[in-house]
Order: sequence, then C-alpha cells, then structure tokens
Amino acid sequence: MKFTIPLYTLVATSAVLAYPQFRDNSKLPEECDPIFIKRMDICGFKESDLDSPETLCSIYRKEECQLFYKNFRSDVIKCDLADEVEMKTFNTFMKMMEYYCVVDENNKPCPFSRDEFKENENKAINESCKSKICTDAFVNVLGLMKGTIGLSEYEGKVINKDYDKADDNSAYYAMAFLKSDYCTSQHVKSSGTTNANAANAVNNTPVNNTPVNNTPVNNTPANNATAANNTPVINASANNATVTGQQNAQSSGATTMKYSVFGTLLAIAFALL
Repeated sequence: MKFTIPLYTLVATSAVLAYPQFRDNSKLPEECDPIFIKRMDICGFKESDLDSPETLCSIYRKEECQLFYKNFRSDVIKCDLADEVEMKTFNTFMKMMEYYCVVDENNKPCPFSRDEFKENENKAINESCKSKICTDAFVNVLGLMKGTIGLSEYEGKVINKDYDKADDNSAYYAMAFLKSDYCTSQHVKSSGTTNANAANAVNNTPVNNTPVNNTPVNNTPANNATAANNTPVINASANNATVTGQQNAQSSGATTMKYSVFGTLLAIAFALL
C-alpha cells in the first residue's frame, strides 16, 4: 500500500463528494429547519475552494459551521435524510477534518494544511516534527485513511534522518517516521499557553486498523465518486421569500445532499485505488 498520492489530494477528494445522479423533489418534513438547509451552502466545500488548504480549513473553522456540524445529527434526522450508516460516514469525515485543520501550540496552522507545503510532502512531514500537536494530528489523519495494521512492518526500524518519500513511499513509513524518536525529539515547546482544544483533538486517536476506505458508503458504485465544478458539497438553496418556495428549495437541495455528503469515504477510497 503506497503513499503515492499527496495527503492534501486525499483530503480534497474527500471534501468534494460524489455528485448526485438524481434528485428527489418530494417535500421534506415540516420540522426540517430551513436554517439548517441554508447553512449547507455556507459550510459546504466547492471544488474551487480546494486550490488552497487554508481556504478549506477556514470554512471548516467558521463559528456558524462548527455549530452546523455539531447539530448535524439532530437536524438531519428531523429532515429524514440519513440512516445510521450514512451518519457514521459523515462523522468519520468530520473527524478527519478535525485532525487536518488543527493548529499548533502557538495557534498556527500545521504544515500539512498550509498552502506553501501543498506540493511538498517531504517538507510538510519534516516540519510537522517541530510540533507535538501537528505530529500527532498527521499520524491520526494517515491512520484514519489507511488504518494502522501496516505499522508493524516498521517496528524496531532505526530512523535517524529526515523523511524522504524516495526512501519509502508507504503511508505506514510516514506514520512510523512521525512516531520515531528522531521526529519527536524535535518538538518545540510553545512560547505561550498550550492550545488545549488542539491538544484534545489530536489525542482522540482514531480506532486502530480501521481505514476509511473500509467503511460502507451506502453501496454507491466507485464510478459515481465524481464532483461537479464549484458545486457545494452540501448543496442547497433556501433563499425564496415564501414558505412554499423555501420548502421546495429544501427538498431538492437537501435530498441532493443525501446523495452527495455521504459519498465522502467512497471518494477517499476511490482516490486510494
């Protein structure tokens, strides 16, 4: 299992989800909150956003979007848009974004989520060693995508130089490097108060041996894991003035979301093939 696709490409692929193949125009339940539908536009990711890791994370970090994600489960149930398997898919995606968009001890974005390192995997990994939070977050992102079974191959391996994917482009080697004494000895103490939220995020280690691409995704064929240009991941419109128009927008947009947002893990799996 090789690490030939840059980390950012994998995250971006998971953010632009499988484009829906059809729309259902049936009305949503009356208890479906129109504000929830409206926030789909604000808190979704467009393909154009993916040119910049920093843009991707700035959307994720918005206060109103954090509220949207926090209440997603209860709101989506009210709208009758998801079952338990689909919710598990969404929750896994959000956990990946939590790790990917974490900030370091000095509240600065980690190297792997900064524009300057987007195309330089080696530098992103080596620079991450300067922060315990970023190191742990990077390990968690890779573990969430790949699982950790392959780490056993590197037990006892002596690592005494900077990471270079030319030496070994396995994701498991990248994880082993980040966990090595060579990397962790470079952790720099923060100059101020430790970012408690970031530390809590990276300490929530994903379940071992459970890679993302082994999670069921509503039996959607891999060929459907394509994205439309500039189409929000959570695609909807609720700007009509009348209640009737608003419900119609909720219906088409929110049902579209049902067939797109839960394609997250399928999209990652497709990218890893």
